Amino acid sequence: MLEYRDKIVQEVAACACDRCGRRLTPGDDDWHEKLSVEYRGGYFSVFGDGATVSIDLCQQCVRDALGPWLRICPGV
Repeated sequence: MLEYRDKIVQEVAACACDRCGRRLTPGDDDWHEKLSVEYRGGYFSVFGDGATVSIDLCQQCVRDALGPWLRICPGV
C-alpha cells in the first residue's frame, strides 16, 4: 500500500528582465525564450570568491546586449 504526504512546491510565477524591466509570465509567448543565468564565482573570481552571480534577460535584451558575440545556428 502506498502512503502519501503533503509537499509544498514553489514554481516561478513571473520573471522581470534585469535590463529593460519587462515582466514575463508563463502564459506569455516569450516565456520560454528568456535567459536566466546563475552561478557561483570561484577562487579569484572578479565578482568575489564564492559570490552568486545572476541575471534574467528577455530575448530582445539578449539579442541587443550579446548579439555580436552570439553564435546562432539555424534550427532543425
